Amino acid sequence: MRMSFKNLSFTIHHDYADAFGDALMAAGAISVNVDDAREGQDDERPIFGEPGASGGFWDNCKLTALFAKDAQCAGIYAQVCADFEISESAIEISDVADVDWVQQNKDQFQPLKITDKLW
Repeated sequence: MRMSFKNLSFTIHHDYADAFGDALMAAGAISVNVDDAREGQDDERPIFGEPGASGGFWDNCKLTALFAKDAQCAGIYAQVCADFEISESAIEISDVADVDWVQQNKDQFQPLKITDKLW
């Protein structure tokens, strides 16, 4: 049985990124991703390494949390903001269709001929 999901995305100051992501997970998020809020712009700053590494976070981070389709994303976001005593910022909520991610990944590769008898 396939089900669809919801993405909740917003920008937050780096001081809150880690803890806010943890709070979203505790509130039912399936996953949380942290990216540079300036990604794709001239002042994008590449940081390599795992969260918590010495590279740190970007000044402003874009958090994207994946929730079940029936999750009340706006309410969850508002509650976590209240818990942290920070102002709410603009959020984006979008639907994410479930797909067979394994098959979709396989489909991007074509067979490679090694010899006449080996592909």
